[in-house]
Amino acid sequence: MVNRMQFYIDGAWVDPVAKKSTPVVNPATEEAMYEVALGSKADVDKAVIAARCAFETFSVTSREERVALLEKIIAVYKTRIKNIGAAVSDEIQKIGEQTAAILQTAHQQANETTRKAQAEADKCLSDAAANAISMKEEAKQQLRHLDTETDAVWHERSRLIDDVRTVATALFSLAEDATDRFPPEDERRLAGRSSGPVISRMTPSAPAATPSQAQNSESETADQPAVAPEGENSVVDGEDHVRGLDDSGHGGPFLQP
Repeated sequence: MVNRMQFYIDGAWVDPVAKKSTPVVNPATEEAMYEVALGSKADVDKAVIAARCAFETFSVTSREERVALLEKIIAVYKTRIKNIGAAVSDEIQKIGEQTAAILQTAHQQANETTRKAQAEADKCLSDAAANAISMKEEAKQQLRHLDTETDAVWHERSRLIDDVRTVATALFSLAEDATDRFPPEDERRLAGRSSGPVISRMTPSAPAATPSQAQNSESETADQPAVAPEGENSVVDGEDHVRGLDDSGHGGPFLQP
């Protein structure tokens, strides 16, 4: 019979100083099997005093006596081997059940974690695919807009080039017309000099005049300066007088060497 409410002190079962106990739970069923006494400080002191007293006699025992005592303890253990085995088996079974429960819980948690991770991955892939489609459509729209702007720029460039060509042609035509209407000063002078017929220094002989006509002509010539017709040359005193445009652009005779 197992005494669970007493302590074995100084070779005998004794009651604890303080009446306190605690249940012992079967680890396999988690049910309370019995109550055991709880020791206090006073119970510990009693056990220590008894051990010191026992050591005074045990310390002088021989090797053979100590071996015989150990063999006696082993024999007692052997008589209760079944009880000890059952207690160990219950503990191992409880550990096994706890281990199985832990493994099962871990397996369930792993499955749940895997399921959540798969769902999250599928959602991320779906969102990424949707974003990719949206980005692709946006890129296409931007490309079409860029193509439209590029076409407009090239059209405007062609129009500007045509306008420049038109303006250049008009300016060239105006320049040509201005050149024809307003020649350089040198060309005007040359044109003014060469516009009329040139009278040679050696003029052809005139018909013979009567003595009275010759006398009248000489008197008139002496009284008036010699004037050449406009645009013609005449020989007077060895100099050529030309009536045309002078350097200022006004009409009048000027001396030509």
